Amino acid sequence: KELEQWCFQEIEQLPTSCGIILRMRQLEHRDINEIATLIGITPESVSSLLSRARRQLIEKYEKRKKSE
Repeated sequence: KELEQWCFQEIEQLPTSCGIILRMRQLEHRDINEIATLIGITPESVSSLLSRARRQLIEKYEKRKKSE
């Protein structure tokens, strides 16, 4: 439960577009084409931003684990 709360907090701190796309994909289970249509960007851009958001979240998690 604590990790889940931490995840939600960190997603909120991501740059706006990355956070929105990550939430839509991971929490709302929308597909990449649907996200692209809703936001008005290409599916390739969605994939790129999603990858960036995941990478940032993983980096934050790794830093968190090192400090524990």
